[in-house]
Amino acid sequence: MFEWFNKTFATAAQQATLFSIVVSTILAVSLLLLNQWFSTRKDNRNLRIVKLEEFATAIYSYERLCLDILSRLYQHPPTDQLIIDKMVASVEASDRIEMLSALYFPTIPFDPSSTQSIVYKVHRQFDAVELNQKTHPKDYISYADATQSLIQVLSGLKSSVKLEMKKYT
Repeated sequence: MFEWFNKTFATAAQQATLFSIVVSTILAVSLLLLNQWFSTRKDNRNLRIVKLEEFATAIYSYERLCLDILSRLYQHPPTDQLIIDKMVASVEASDRIEMLSALYFPTIPFDPSSTQSIVYKVHRQFDAVELNQKTHPKDYISYADATQSLIQVLSGLKSSVKLEMKKYT
């Protein structure tokens, strides 16, 4: 094999051809790898943008859903089926936000228990009233306090998402 190689590329013209083949091959492979690297980076960037849009949309819809639940709790009995359905939907929405946060944006932490505890506390408050259980007045949460607490918890999350958005604009 080595002898064949020496015979084939014995003259200077043949060695120049070999050199150009080697350089062309190295250049082609390098361009292919570089193109693949840029393509992968672009795909990752586009995926993060799509997931960031999804993340922000989920947060805003979750906030509206929780505010709607709180509003309904102060207007309807806690056993109202629509309230219960919305509470289930809010748990699913918070799970979705938590999943997006963990998978794509680990630097943006989300603790679903912080928002869900506000909704559950108000629900338990009106559940106790409906069941004629004694409640301590200091345990009562007003609508304004409940919504303010919810908005305050989610405002940190929304500002973190907005900061992440600025990286891609």
